[in-house]
Formats: sequence, C-alpha cells, structure tokens
Amino acid sequence: MTQELRNYIKSTEFLAVQEASAAVNGTIIDTYIDNTAGHHQDMAMVIAGAGEFGTDIDHLNIKVLESDSAVFASSSVARGGEEVEVGEGEQNVFQIERSKRYLRITVTPVEITSPSETPGEDSFLVYATGLLTNWAVPLPLL
Repeated sequence: MTQELRNYIKSTEFLAVQEASAAVNGTIIDTYIDNTAGHHQDMAMVIAGAGEFGTDIDHLNIKVLESDSAVFASSSVARGGEEVEVGEGEQNVFQIERSKRYLRITVTPVEITSPSETPGEDSFLVYATGLLTNWAVPLPLL
C-alpha cells in the first residue's frame, strides 16, 4: 500500500474571513482524527491575516491557544502560537507543536492612541487558515 501525502495533512479553516469590531475567537479545532488518542495531528501551520482596518484600529494581536476541553474551559498559548502584532494587509504564519487536543485562534484589535469614536471606524477584516499534520518533523514554512 502506498503512502499518500493527503493521508498526513488536513486543511482547516481556523477563522472564516469576517469583518469584526471587537475581539474574535476562531473555530475550535479538534486535532484528533477519531476518538483514539493515538490518531491525531501533532503539528499545525496557521496562517492568520488582516485586511482593511477602520481608521481607529492600529493593529491586531493574534495568538493560538490550546486546550484539553472542547469548550476551552481552560487554555494556554500553544507552543509556537505566541501573540504577535499584525498590521493592515499583513499576515503571520504560526508553526504550532501542540500538546493538547484542541486549538483555537484569538484576535484582539488594538485601537490607535486617540480613536475618533465614530461608529464603524473600529472595524477590521481578519481570517485564519491552516494545515494539520502528524509528520514527525516540523512543516517547512512557506
């Protein structure tokens, strides 16, 4: 039986493209292939990006969390998922070495020093997509 690359990689949407005006939590990703602890993806590459910002937004703080709880009752920052600043039109690639079953991305907007307080000027576009794998070595960064 030949091994195929598609058997080792799972494409996943961590956060659908959306416009928001407050902190956003992405989809909770279950890294297990089935309910057997031995069948899971150990590595993840998450690409998170920002689109257009309203005039009151300076940048976004983005990080990847992990948890053993499907509802994220408690969580911690995933190894490789440390918080980064992402500016308008920029993206960041996270290389995650997970130690817990579930992953989720969080996005927090940071306003400029003196925001206008005009409705709609605190909005931003954001997205995150990724790959999960159970390879024994880290994914090559793009």
